[in-house]
Amino acid sequence: MAADALGYRGALLGAALVSAAGLAGTFLLPSHRPAPAAEGFPWALLVKGRFLALVGLAALPSRLLIGAFLYYLLPLHLHQGATAPGVIGLVAMVYALILATTATLWARLADRSGRPLLFTILGLLLSGGAMLAIPLGPPGVPAALVAVAGLGLAQAIGMAPQVTVLLRDAATEARRCGPTAVQSSHRA
Repeated sequence: MAADALGYRGALLGAALVSAAGLAGTFLLPSHRPAPAAEGFPWALLVKGRFLALVGLAALPSRLLIGAFLYYLLPLHLHQGATAPGVIGLVAMVYALILATTATLWARLADRSGRPLLFTILGLLLSGGAMLAIPLGPPGVPAALVAVAGLGLAQAIGMAPQVTVLLRDAATEARRCGPTAVQSSHRA
């Protein structure tokens, strides 16, 4: 919408200003510096079956879906159907809106349930289901909107619990190398 109203340069300038405001806001947050880790990279994780399964079957597919579907296939699909660029942007934005507005709620529910793996699996199943909306649904924007909203909800449900599962399964490595090193190896 901003690009339609302001042009691409104006929209990008606006995005830069919003980012700068966000950066300035971070200086108001309390500083948190974890204790330095005793070791660097948690190499022992590379032989842990559960860690490799989590990365290979949950973390990587989740990130690939976002990149491949949301930022590449969806715009191409909608463009092929002669959808206006502004509408394509709005449809893609639904993902971020749903993720941003529901992720905290789902993370709290996962924490309260004590079953983060269940939420991780549920998120993956919903992601797969969301991808079926375009080939099985009506052509054009309605099916794309269902797919994008479903993906946003699925990612909101499944992403935060992945970190909980990771830190439970890699507790030894997190104590030795620090939780940041363990989480970084999960995102790699």
